Amino acid sequence: MRYTLIILLLLTIACQSKKAKEKTFPEEVEEVAIVKDTIVESDGETKNYEVEIKEELIEENKLVITDDTSIYVGLLKKISQGKDYYLPVNFKRTTSTILQEDFHNNFEKYTSDVILKSIEYTRFKIEDDVANKYLEISNLNTILVFDDNQEVIDTLRLKNYEYFSDQIESQIIATYSSTDKLNENKQYVCTTVNDFIAKNNYRFLKDNVYLKETLKENKFKPTDVYAHYKMIKDKDTISFLSFGSYGKEVAKHGFYLFKNKVPTDSIINKNLITEIITVPLTLNGQGLFMTSQFIPETDAFWTALVGIDFKTNQLKQYERNRVSLK
Repeated sequence: MRYTLIILLLLTIACQSKKAKEKTFPEEVEEVAIVKDTIVESDGETKNYEVEIKEELIEENKLVITDDTSIYVGLLKKISQGKDYYLPVNFKRTTSTILQEDFHNNFEKYTSDVILKSIEYTRFKIEDDVANKYLEISNLNTILVFDDNQEVIDTLRLKNYEYFSDQIESQIIATYSSTDKLNENKQYVCTTVNDFIAKNNYRFLKDNVYLKETLKENKFKPTDVYAHYKMIKDKDTISFLSFGSYGKEVAKHGFYLFKNKVPTDSIINKNLITEIITVPLTLNGQGLFMTSQFIPETDAFWTALVGIDFKTNQLKQYERNRVSLK
């Protein structure tokens, strides 16, 4: 009887120890989200269905690459059907066009785990060594997020570098976890941490009457006006016009900068600008702005940093959304 009690006591202690260990070191589990959507059948009837999205717990990215030669500026956007936000990531200048094409055509070679899979897209993780070799990732570890009043409302830290494989267009992104301070229905201007942050008072607003006057005075007859905004600087009116002209001739696209309705500079190419957002940076007399751009009749959409030199009223385009401090 004595030995039986000792054995029972030992078994009880072992079970309690196992439970304590399980409580202290739980096994990692997948986070599963159920997304409800509606699909229209060929007979016109609509049916509701649920899609299961598995989001694995992933260790935070530890790669830190910083430099003091450039500032990154971008538009932070929400990823649908998940909790994360993202910024587009560009290739390094040293990454050849052939390698860039291979990266997109054979992205499985450059990625590892599947982070999240849905009916619309799949997110693949890009490991640190691959990101450092091919991508321009300096100063992306910590970003400042600004509201419409150009006030810092949040600081986000990098979660992953990823290949975002979409049905329409795939891209390389840097992802950041959401916070309660951000509204998922908005896009935010963000920059890397720097000493040049200052409120930029140059704000463009719409004015349809001024648009008609500008078109008439310059004898522009656009088929489509994609964007027109103006602002008052001192005693002058600075405005821009983005439009396309389509007809029997070759299509023409233009982005014009005006001072008091007189063109001072332009960007004439296949790209069209549809939006301009003030950035809280002013360097060397230039106002900086984020623009949304696209190529008509294609699925090519992107954001690009544009500067306006208010001394010369000239435009400047920045590669890879980076302002050089050299």
